[in-house]
Amino acid sequence: MRKKSNKEFELEPSAAVLGYLIPADTYSFDMRPEDSEEHTTPIVEQTLDAEALLTRGNGYLLDAKYQLAIEDFTTSINKQPINPEAYLKRGDAYRLTIQFFQAIADYTVSIAQQEKNPQAYLGRAITHKTINNPIQALKDYMISSTQQPINPEAYLGMGSINFINRDYLLAIMAFTIAIRQQPHNPAAYIGLGLSHQENNNLMLAFNCYTISIDQREFNPAAYMARGLIHQMLGNNPQAIDDFTTSSTQNAFNPALYRLRGEAHIAIKDYLLGIVDFSISILQQEPNPRAYLGRGICNHACGNFLLAIEDYTKSIEQQAINPVAYRLRGETYLTTKQHTLATTDLTCSIEQQARNPEAYIGKSFAYPGLNDIAYFVASKAENSEGTVLAERNESALTTSSISSSVPTPAKRKARVTGSLEATKSRKLTREPKTLEVNNISL
Repeated sequence: MRKKSNKEFELEPSAAVLGYLIPADTYSFDMRPEDSEEHTTPIVEQTLDAEALLTRGNGYLLDAKYQLAIEDFTTSINKQPINPEAYLKRGDAYRLTIQFFQAIADYTVSIAQQEKNPQAYLGRAITHKTINNPIQALKDYMISSTQQPINPEAYLGMGSINFINRDYLLAIMAFTIAIRQQPHNPAAYIGLGLSHQENNNLMLAFNCYTISIDQREFNPAAYMARGLIHQMLGNNPQAIDDFTTSSTQNAFNPALYRLRGEAHIAIKDYLLGIVDFSISILQQEPNPRAYLGRGICNHACGNFLLAIEDYTKSIEQQAINPVAYRLRGETYLTTKQHTLATTDLTCSIEQQARNPEAYIGKSFAYPGLNDIAYFVASKAENSEGTVLAERNESALTTSSISSSVPTPAKRKARVTGSLEATKSRKLTREPKTLEVNNISL
């Protein structure tokens, strides 16, 4: 179990931000039938036999003329029904044209006609993974790798499924085998890095992302992943550099802009933070964490009404949101709306009991320092994690909370200790600085 703290941000599980980085397969989905050359119906000469049609179909498949390939494979199958190779290739063409169920059917027939058929098992595994059927996908990947031991695509697929299932040690093993069998393998290095990251081996993860970038310069996923490691280690300027490179290679990425906004908060560059959080919000709704970050930046820039609006939006999109309640409460304090501040800080405490900053903020929500304020402040934890009120709570219960009111001199003597402990943490008009801590899945 990894430690968490009461900071404004904690990096979310990398599977949520970076899980999509592991490719579904090693093939390109960029080409679609409508993107390829203008379709023309092939002239199938009567003299072409099943083997010749299969050969010509393979040529069409390599040229991304998928519909022509499907027609030739179909004719080849009609001429020769026992034709596992034609079923396999037509399955590939169906998969590459997003006809997944037809692809699975063809792969299954190919396997039925030829049991030792690692490529058909691999194609069916890729298709099952694409349609979110990881159990069957993992089974087919394993059979494919058993029938063909030198099979980096299958091990890459097994690694990605194990990563999704949070079996990180098995994922590391599979990705490592894929890399040994195919050293130039940027996708496997990203998967290996993610798995090391989830095992809290940050430097190993960092090295894997760097190798992936060295092997493929156009690599927005690896730049984003390495930027996240920089951010976790507190190297925010370097994180911003990697996030910026990733954004130039892939402009639509709301998580990326939000992470870069959080890095800008860490170096107190609040105006750029507002820009990044705003882009993230434009690209993705709902986006409670981006609204939270933009609220912090607006507060720091003195835009208190805008900050309150952003915190409110964050709370509307994520009801269990103790940080947003606390920060909105502190902003209400800044604008001298003590009743609203007390309500928000109370909600924050109810949602997160170990919440010293909310307790301290609540103590300042009372107009003037009195025994009630001291009692609330004494509930807050100091920096060492101890409770300030342990030795005084019984006395407060019999005097402060009773109808008798102590004299000002007695009140001053009783609150002096608490004031000294909390003075350095007294609420200011500047929000807390973002600190990045360990992530947990």
